[in-house]
Amino acid sequence: MSPEDGSCCESNGTPTCDNETCAQCVCELDNFCCESSWDSVCAQKAKEDCVASCPECDTCGDTGGWYTRYENVIVTPYFSRNTAYSELVDDDIDGGVGNREFNWDLEYSPRLELGYLDCDGMGWRARYWHFEHSSGIRRQIDGQDVTARPIDDPNIGINISDGTLDAVHGINLQVLDLEAMKQSKDCEGSLTGSFGLRYVRMDQQFTARDIGSTSGDLNQFVNLRHNFEGIGPTVSVEALRRFNCSNWGAYVNLRASILYGEADLVGHSDNDASDPAVDNFFATRNEQDLIPVGEMQMGLDYTRGDWFVRVGLESQYWINGGSASAQTSNGAGEDSPTETDLGFLGLNIATGLSW
Repeated sequence: MSPEDGSCCESNGTPTCDNETCAQCVCELDNFCCESSWDSVCAQKAKEDCVASCPECDTCGDTGGWYTRYENVIVTPYFSRNTAYSELVDDDIDGGVGNREFNWDLEYSPRLELGYLDCDGMGWRARYWHFEHSSGIRRQIDGQDVTARPIDDPNIGINISDGTLDAVHGINLQVLDLEAMKQSKDCEGSLTGSFGLRYVRMDQQFTARDIGSTSGDLNQFVNLRHNFEGIGPTVSVEALRRFNCSNWGAYVNLRASILYGEADLVGHSDNDASDPAVDNFFATRNEQDLIPVGEMQMGLDYTRGDWFVRVGLESQYWINGGSASAQTSNGAGEDSPTETDLGFLGLNIATGLSW
């Protein structure tokens, strides 16, 4: 080792660096640094993973900084009750009436994260997730007795025996987290804890239309909007474990939130769409609501210098998250729209950069 080898704290264009102890630590993690070239990745390992062996690289300005993350959240929403319509069946199920629920697919949604960490691992971050999708069912009806009633109000619903039923359920969910966090890390991985506030705005809408089989005109329709807006505390912990101090690792992220807010239900049913003055019913409800939320992400992580990519499982469970169509098949309203649980399950593919 000689001064001509160059600084361990920056890319120097030569194999190894001018501190033998530092070089030995870094090259045990990445032999490229001593066999080929001491690049920016090697310098980063000296500053972060081998700082005890590289004291000259232990500067706050070099190890603290900003980071950003973009997550492709590809999930299917699940509801404890999400009825599109009910109809009379031969089997003695729910009093001779059976449900047909909406069938949701895997849907893409973006999550953005921006944060800052100082050299001591203290910092903050902001996260924003937006999920906006819908599911629909179209059913040709010829003599069957079909009912679309999203709420336990006999006036808010339609009955169809001939024609086409067109039912749609849509959800627009926006989640914003603002958090303080603390991170500790070494070559074996990292542990990050955070706490802060979560704001949620969730709008759901159920619409069912009766379209005439011959005329194609709108005969009757029902619409229910279920909206929730709330705020509350959120906490999370994330553990990342490197495989033999390599660029590859496994991570698990657990989060819990409690949301306090207001749920609004607005229902509208028109049993003769050709005449606005006939059988036009409205219903409104306003409730204070409490929604506990649990989340988990787990998968594989690959980090190279200031850049990383992750692929893993995404799961969420929203207790009393709500549904715009929670009616039971027999019309008894076993679950109200505000008492229905909501969940998401699928994939999370993320990439990020620090500077």
